[in-house]
Parts: sequence; structure tokens; C-alpha cells
Amino acid sequence: MSSDVTLLLHTDRHTVPEAYLQLFARLQPRCTNYSGTHYITEMANKHLLPAADLDTHLPSLLADIAESDRHIRIRATYTLASGAALNVTINCYGDHYQGGWDVRLSGSLAARFELKHIAPPEAGGVQRPPVATHPAVPGHLFTDTEELFIRIAGLNVKAFSAPLTQQTLLQNANFVLAPVTCALVHHQTPAQFMHDLATSYVRYKRQMWVPEQLFLTRGNWAVGQSPLDCPPPRKPAPISSRQYVIQDTLLNVLNDALVRRLVTLPDAVALPLIHQAVQDTAGVHWYDFGDRGAVVSTGDPQVWLWPFYQALLERVVQHLG
Repeated sequence: MSSDVTLLLHTDRHTVPEAYLQLFARLQPRCTNYSGTHYITEMANKHLLPAADLDTHLPSLLADIAESDRHIRIRATYTLASGAALNVTINCYGDHYQGGWDVRLSGSLAARFELKHIAPPEAGGVQRPPVATHPAVPGHLFTDTEELFIRIAGLNVKAFSAPLTQQTLLQNANFVLAPVTCALVHHQTPAQFMHDLATSYVRYKRQMWVPEQLFLTRGNWAVGQSPLDCPPPRKPAPISSRQYVIQDTLLNVLNDALVRRLVTLPDAVALPLIHQAVQDTAGVHWYDFGDRGAVVSTGDPQVWLWPFYQALLERVVQHLG
């Protein structure tokens, strides 16, 4: 499994600068040895931003980044809840940076770290015992991964009247983003966890790999026509052997008619089905943060959420009859 772990944050493109500034502000109190790099068009064309200059120059550099071909990256040493050190980078990409591929594939905002900082090789690749707490879940101890995820998603603060982060996902060893192969997923509403099944189904059925083709809003496909109205590809795209299990399950259990109904299920229907799926899946937790959304988690970047989504799939199909 890859040593590169990525947390992806999705927000409205017009709020990307503010969302990045908020992200940096949430991490900064736990960061040392940080500095920034401003890339223009290509990696070789860059300007270094010492820590002392970030507060002054970062807002102006971000002001027009959405329409640009630029990339801003801040490197830092982050102190995990357990007290261990983590080397982390937080990134903001302009729509046209390096041809726009990074943004189309992963979105404008991402945080990255190496697995070895969370699960040290000298400890057998196992995470340190949970230590973090959160008032939304009294008495529960969170792992280092969960604490970092909650902070990056903005679920640890109360100061913002409206959260800018609509979706956060933690993936490991996945070139193409898919919530069913992530370890932690945050959505603002329960229905969006249902939509994860729909987008994964379309991904395999129609071979649509770019998130912008799949993103759902209030039961509707957000970009262009429904992917379900597009013809299947002539040749299936290659996928990893581990994902064959997911593909086969989705394609054997779902069909286009069921998916069209699935994406219209309201939160009031989705939430009890999710709770049942969590109870059916060992090692998976559900954390409710109220109007900031909810998180489903394995607590470990090395463990996928697919068993949870498989249990949810079974519950959804039973409900739809």
C-alpha cells in the first residue's frame, strides 16, 4: 500500500481562498517549522514564502487563484494528538495549474502526509492508541488520523457561521478518488453518503472517473446531463484487483433504475439506514457534528470503508424493494 495519504476538501470554487485560509488557521496552532511555496505554471517557477511572510502575503496570493494556473503549498511539522510529529503539506490549486488535471481529479484543496508518521514502521505499522477527545462525542477517544481529519474538515471549531467545507475524504493508495475506497468520509448531509454508492456505480458502469462528472447536488447530477443517460463505454477501463470486488458487487446489486431512486432518498430515510449499516460493520464509527455534517470512519488510513458501504448498499436495496 502506498505511503502517501491524501485528505481532499471540496468547497464552492468561489470560496476556495477563504477555505484555504481557514484550513491553515486551524492547523497553525499545532504547527512548527512551516513555510510556503508559490508555484507559477510549472514546478520550477516558484517563490518561497517564509513563515513570517505568510500572514501578510497569503491572502493576496489566494485572491484570484481559482482562475489561475498557480499552486500554493504550505509545508509544516504538525503535532498529532498523541504528541508525535507529522510532516504535512496543505495545497491550493488554480483551475488551470498544469493543465487543470489536479483540480479536475481531486479538487482545489488537499492536505498530504506520509503514512509512516501515523503508523510508524518501528511499531509494526500500527497506529498509536486513541487519545484525542471532542465535545460532540463525549467519552470517545479519537485516533491521530481522526483528530487530524476532524481539524482539517473544520469540525473542531464553532466560530464560523457557515462551514465552507462540503465534503472531506481521506484516501490512501487510490489514484482516482472514490469514497468507497477511503478510510474517512465527511459529508454535510446523510443523503450524500447514499450518493457515494450512486457515484461509484456510475464510475464503473459508465467509466466516468472525473469527480466533476459525478458530483451530486440535492438528488441531481450537478454537471450536464445525468451520467445514467450516457452510453456505457465500449471497453472497460482497467482497475486494481482489489477494486474488482467493489465493481462486481455494485454492478450485480444495483441497476440504473435503482440508482435513479437512490439519489432522491431524503435525509430522514438515509440516516436510519446509515445507522443500521454502521451497526452491521465492525470497526466503523459514525460521528454526528450537527449542522457541520457527519463523519464515517475506520479510524485508520490503511483500512477502507468498503464493508460499511457494502452494508449500506444491502440496506438501501432492501428499502427500495
